Amino acid sequence: MTGGAIVMGLAVGAAIGLAQGVVVFRRVSAGWILATSMGFAIGFTVAGSLTTQLLGGTLTGVSVGLCTGAAQGIVLGLRSTLVQWTVVNAVGYALGYGLGHLPSSMYPGVALPDEHVLNVYVIGLTVGVVSWLALRRTTPT
Repeated sequence: MTGGAIVMGLAVGAAIGLAQGVVVFRRVSAGWILATSMGFAIGFTVAGSLTTQLLGGTLTGVSVGLCTGAAQGIVLGLRSTLVQWTVVNAVGYALGYGLGHLPSSMYPGVALPDEHVLNVYVIGLTVGVVSWLALRRTTPT
């Protein structure tokens, strides 16, 4: 499971890092992609032993959020707000993973169409909203 978690984390993190980097920096940022990819790989590896979907999804989100938030915060050069950025990511990913896995935990054994696609959308939307809410409080308009 560890090898699979690392490979999956690197792949998912690279894709998310690429998408976020284009939005945040208006260009492809290799440092951002690497930080996000490593954060996901470490987060998935740490959370690899979780079994229940809802609780496991939420705890996976916390793990991925903490690792990814810390790595991204370092790339952003955050010093005084590194902890806040890390916590914002942990909250966003925990909510996103928990909500994303809610339908499958409510209907165990039922194959839901495009369940993984739905999870990705819910996680992305949730992390985006939580990050936006946090950033709009700290960024001058």
